[in-house]
Amino acid sequence: MYFMNEKIIELLPEDKLLQCMHCGFCIPHCPTYKNYKIETASPRGRLALMRAVAKNELSFTKNFSKYMRLCLLCRACEDNCPAGVSFGLLMEITRAEIEKKKKKSILKSFILNIILTDQNKLEKIIALLRIYQKSGLQKIIRKTGILKIIPPLEKLERLLIPLPVSSLKKNIKEIEKSGSNTRFKVGFFLGCVMNTMFADTSRKTITILKEIGCEVYIPKNVKCCGAPHGVEGYRETQKKLARFNIDLFLKKELDFIITDCAGCGTALKEYKHLLEDDPEYSEKARIFSSKIKDISEFLWNEAKLRNTKKNINAKVTYHDACHLIHTQKISKEPRELLKIISGLEYIELEDADMCCGSAGSYCITHPDDSIKYLKWKIENINNTGADFVAIGNPGCLIQIMYGIRKENLKIKAVHTVDLLATALNLE
Repeated sequence: MYFMNEKIIELLPEDKLLQCMHCGFCIPHCPTYKNYKIETASPRGRLALMRAVAKNELSFTKNFSKYMRLCLLCRACEDNCPAGVSFGLLMEITRAEIEKKKKKSILKSFILNIILTDQNKLEKIIALLRIYQKSGLQKIIRKTGILKIIPPLEKLERLLIPLPVSSLKKNIKEIEKSGSNTRFKVGFFLGCVMNTMFADTSRKTITILKEIGCEVYIPKNVKCCGAPHGVEGYRETQKKLARFNIDLFLKKELDFIITDCAGCGTALKEYKHLLEDDPEYSEKARIFSSKIKDISEFLWNEAKLRNTKKNINAKVTYHDACHLIHTQKISKEPRELLKIISGLEYIELEDADMCCGSAGSYCITHPDDSIKYLKWKIENINNTGADFVAIGNPGCLIQIMYGIRKENLKIKAVHTVDLLATALNLE
């Protein structure tokens, strides 16, 4: 054992921890239980372990850490819990305590506290990766298989998608005005991955917003939403990022704050919980979170987008990103938007809400499990016979793109916005 036997009852909200009724309704929906078939790999089992540690009946052991880390944090359990257990919150608090008590990872701390707190630093790293791709070095490295001597690096490199010419921030104004009458004044939260790896998609998001009458505020000094930090147990860094972003957007009079990244959307909507005990920021966080809208949620519910201009003669299916369906309860809106596109035939995906196995850094820390979940997902996608699989989250896009390449399939993974932009003739 390398953890001290220490109570954490003061940190884990007792009322939330005791909500679990042990009914097991969560278990059939848990990917890790489906994979391992053991109680400790289920939400109910993990909650039992948390309670045991909180009551000082169990130590912080390697096994305890293992089962907390085995969780994808997809939060499908929350959707199916009659008692309303806040499993994601409890898991993030528990992981934060694990991080405090274990030996620090210099690399992880560097990535989370230095790189992912400053988008400019991340952009420089992506620029180096762009050179790696464009120079032909990537082809040589992959052909030689030399990265296999460093397994974590090899696992990360295989996920790398073709990178855009530059980040989006370098090619947009801070205020993008609509050419027509302004219906809404909105902020656009440009996430780290969308800015650097899916710049063209976020450019289309901004173009669509302008087309439907939005004046768009895009602060270029925005910081990471804090989602990676929360998942990895770096809650204090997450809170600092939240305070900065709240101040950045609330200085403007905005009707809504839009994001095209499901992971960012969840993190931003949960600032109100993250900072609820902060006397200076609790009310600010509540106001900020109330303004957050996923792009599909905004287009369908607020902008009332019901018509497109151009036919897309193809078949499409849709993968539910965990951070859209399970945490934000957004499922209908992206499907309805796809269905209004003329010529596009919608085909429902079996187990559309089952995690693809990306889950932030999970695809790197648990590669074998991640590939198993991805295989299930890719099989279901392939069975639809669709030409496109639409997705609302960059992590899922990267993972599913890899699965498609690995299986040499013809189907194309795209963001829902990509199809909408084509249908609105805005490319």
